[in-house]
Amino acid sequence: MNNFTLTGCVLGAGGAGVFGYQGLSSIMDTNNVWHDYTLASVTNDRVAGIIEAMPAEFMEQGLHYLAYDLPLYQLLLAGSVAFFLFGAIFRK
Repeated sequence: MNNFTLTGCVLGAGGAGVFGYQGLSSIMDTNNVWHDYTLASVTNDRVAGIIEAMPAEFMEQGLHYLAYDLPLYQLLLAGSVAFFLFGAIFRK
């Protein structure tokens, strides 16, 4: 198992954990602080400076979507799939 595959496993477990917690808390009708969990909410909006520094408008719009609109579990699961693919491509 290479480092890409190991990173994919960790990201997948994190994404599944966040998704499971959100699902369980929505079934229980609790006031969930993780309801709209995004990358910007995790980093306390520190990604705003990075997004504004992008030279092209399409890059700024894409990063804005990733940081503010995409739920964290989807970002983690997509990263997991990407690292699994990197692990398969760069296998020793």
